[in-house]
Amino acid sequence: MAADPFAEHDRGALAWPGETYGLSVRGVPLRVWLPPHRDSPSVLVFATIHGNEPEGTVVLSAALRAVLPTELACAVVLCANPDGAMLGVRCNAHGVDLNRNFPARNWGPPPPGELSTGTHPGSEPETQALMALVDRLRPAAVVSVHGDLACIDDPGATSLGAWMANRMGLPRVADIGYPTPGSFGSWCAERKLPVVTLELERAGPQALRLRHGPTLAELLRGRPWLPDEEHQGG
Repeated sequence: MAADPFAEHDRGALAWPGETYGLSVRGVPLRVWLPPHRDSPSVLVFATIHGNEPEGTVVLSAALRAVLPTELACAVVLCANPDGAMLGVRCNAHGVDLNRNFPARNWGPPPPGELSTGTHPGSEPETQALMALVDRLRPAAVVSVHGDLACIDDPGATSLGAWMANRMGLPRVADIGYPTPGSFGSWCAERKLPVVTLELERAGPQALRLRHGPTLAELLRGRPWLPDEEHQGG
């Protein structure tokens, strides 16, 4: 059996606590880990906006624990929907699908049989907090970690998305094949903010941690998808 590249990190605590950027419906702190130089991190990476996709938190946590605080170049949110994750459900504690609650122009009431999209766009505290965090940090791009469509959703055809697809062995697609009104991606598209969505494969969280944790750790350390001359140029 191959050695676990994160074995020494797997059972340990995070080296630093992060800071609170908001509260969930049930009052759970929403936490972000920031690089030492906090002005405009290269990328904001977040996971588990859908509470029934906790594998994203496991993989991203392993990557963060493999990075020294002084090495961190990205902002990291391990769990954007802690209430849903604790309940094992897609929505938040109000029963709202947070990834259909953003105030994009395509927001609307849900189709019959679907989860609530909120009483109005941006109605939920988790949505409001994530939007405020994006406004505060002004990242160059965002990576959102989901499951389990096994692809890199990269509508902007970015160099970041191409690098992730190549390193992770996942197909890169321009869309996931169905509409996502009121999604985080829709909101960011209207703001001209590139979003790359990592859709993990359908596999156990520990297998995914081993498979993709090293690539995410490399991402968190800097901008590895840029040509060498761009790295050198700052």
